Amino acid sequence: MNGRQPDDALLSTPAAVQAVAAREYAADQFVTRDGARGLAKRVASPAARKLLTRVITALGMLSSAVERAESDRVAQSRETSADLAALLARIDDLERLELTRREHVRALADRVDTLDPSGVSSDDDILDADGYVEFERRFRGSRESILERQRDAVQWVSSLVGSDAPALDLGCGRGEWLQVLKESSVPAIGVDSNTGMVEAARAAGLDVRLGDLLEYLEAVEPGTLGAVTGFHVAEHLPLPVLRRLIDAAFVALRPGGILLMETPNPMNIVVGASSFYLDPTHLRPVHPHFFQFLVEHRGFEEVHLHYVHPADASGIVGPDEVDSAAAARVLEAASHAIFGAQDYLVVARKP
Repeated sequence: MNGRQPDDALLSTPAAVQAVAAREYAADQFVTRDGARGLAKRVASPAARKLLTRVITALGMLSSAVERAESDRVAQSRETSADLAALLARIDDLERLELTRREHVRALADRVDTLDPSGVSSDDDILDADGYVEFERRFRGSRESILERQRDAVQWVSSLVGSDAPALDLGCGRGEWLQVLKESSVPAIGVDSNTGMVEAARAAGLDVRLGDLLEYLEAVEPGTLGAVTGFHVAEHLPLPVLRRLIDAAFVALRPGGILLMETPNPMNIVVGASSFYLDPTHLRPVHPHFFQFLVEHRGFEEVHLHYVHPADASGIVGPDEVDSAAAARVLEAASHAIFGAQDYLVVARKP
């Protein structure tokens, strides 16, 4: 026994009840008026000895019950302490795993950021510089057809006519957009990593630099460009590199400068499911709503989407061409998804 007072639960055990009853009976039997002589006679009697035996037995039972309860409490306390220690150890293990996971994510992000941002040179073993020029001519269209398609985009940079802040065209390719800008008196330079493309653009009298488009953009003096443009560049870039490009454009542009980028429209199901994958240097389509959000998130204002180059405008069904309103909605949506815009533009302004 360690001197602890028994609690109510222990006092309610059969042993405790028996001990208390025996104690009360003994008190009733021994506390008399006969004095010491009478007390001695009562103690020496068989009934008294039997009673004392019962009291001693009951007290022993009570003591054993208290000891067992204390032992159970100590055991339970030890078990709880062991469970708590195991839980704390598990928490430590999970924290170490989380730190390891974060280190792996950072390492992967660093590796992605070092990938070739041009998206073309990494596929030189599939198509060399001259091969990609021929590929573009056959599947994207002739120089004349691209010139015609891109003339509509001049409206977004018309404020640069005669400006001392030029436009920089990233991944300028054969230089169709640079040619359109030159015809519109918008000063512009281009950069591309494909030697065949650069040679073709220079042969057309255009100012084009050979190099990595992201490295070139990040080296531009901050706040000196009137526009940063990129036609069919975004789909060649890993998303971390695309984010870096947008950030670098923001730095290079002067206040009020324009970001203008065109990319295939995956909301056109023919593009999203088929023609996009014709070019082996394409990585993934960029959904227009995500692209708009990303540009806004990186600090640009007045970010707008413009869907361009319908596959076949005559195939698009209008709501007035079908009697049923429900059928009209379905046919209009389906016809836009099949015959609608093959590309879209993201147009934004630096504050």
